Amino acid sequence: MNLRNQLLCLSLLTISTSIYAQDPTLNGSNRYGVHGLSFVHHLLSSSDSTVEGFSNQLSLFSIALPEEDFFDDAIIGSLIHSGGKRCLVLGARKHWRHFSDRLSFNGVYAYVGDGPSDIFNDCGDNKVYKSIGDKTGVGFAPYLYHGFEYDLDRNLSLHTGFTLINILSANIEYSW
Repeated sequence: MNLRNQLLCLSLLTISTSIYAQDPTLNGSNRYGVHGLSFVHHLLSSSDSTVEGFSNQLSLFSIALPEEDFFDDAIIGSLIHSGGKRCLVLGARKHWRHFSDRLSFNGVYAYVGDGPSDIFNDCGDNKVYKSIGDKTGVGFAPYLYHGFEYDLDRNLSLHTGFTLINILSANIEYSW
């Protein structure tokens, strides 16, 4: 991830952090998270040019939302989509079911597409992003992810799951 992208994500995280900095409704659990080291595999892709493995360069920041909110975390960051273009990620995570202190089932519902910076201008140039962009004027795709989160310890979690319609993925989250 280049320096401009890192600075943009860090700025947006700082703004969102300040909004909830004094919120007494958040419990004592980890409030912030960084997601990375992401592995993806496209189940239906027959193209050798599809971004696979660790090449998607996922970089996400998350912040816990107050307990009375429907979603548990707000997420912002970037990734390189299957066509090799950098996209903005804006979304929310919901823990649907806790099986134990360490294992939960959760969903991430995100906008992945063009953004307010030159970094994200090319996101809508191909594939589904272009189709939606031709119709709406904004190149994006909705990401609907469902999977399992396993807490390796208090600060480190492994996320594995499935993004509709055809992507298996895994990533690591460090939270504090």
